[in-house]
Amino acid sequence: MGDRLQLSFGVRQPYGISPRNQRARERTRATSRAMTQSLREGPRPDQVTTADWLLSGLVAVNLALFVVMFVPAFSGIGGNGPGVADRLWGNYRLAGWRADVVWVCASTLVILRAAIGPARDRWISRLTSALCRVWIGCFAAYVGYALLHMFG
Repeated sequence: MGDRLQLSFGVRQPYGISPRNQRARERTRATSRAMTQSLREGPRPDQVTTADWLLSGLVAVNLALFVVMFVPAFSGIGGNGPGVADRLWGNYRLAGWRADVVWVCASTLVILRAAIGPARDRWISRLTSALCRVWIGCFAAYVGYALLHMFG
């Protein structure tokens, strides 16, 4: 019979565990082992993690701000008056910097951490890491463009 629990009439189960409870315990243990093993192995190759979603969202927002920075009507750089960004975020300043500039710099620190770290063997992590590296290049252009128009 191996390690199966053998029942006979009038025999009391050890510790009061009924066969039904014993089966439930075995299923719970099997599920726990499977979950522990999956935690050790990490997410499946086709699974998108929360970190991937967050980093992709950060990069998307930053890339959108990067693109509209070159539009004078939005940024106010090169235009005849304040742009939409000045009207939206001009009142919110941190150490003299507009809120969108502070956002781009602060979120770039988070993105930089992901760009420097090794990309795992999952394709979505490699894609997210590549997007983060693209943003780092765009951030360098962003800073250069802002400094050029600030001091030049």
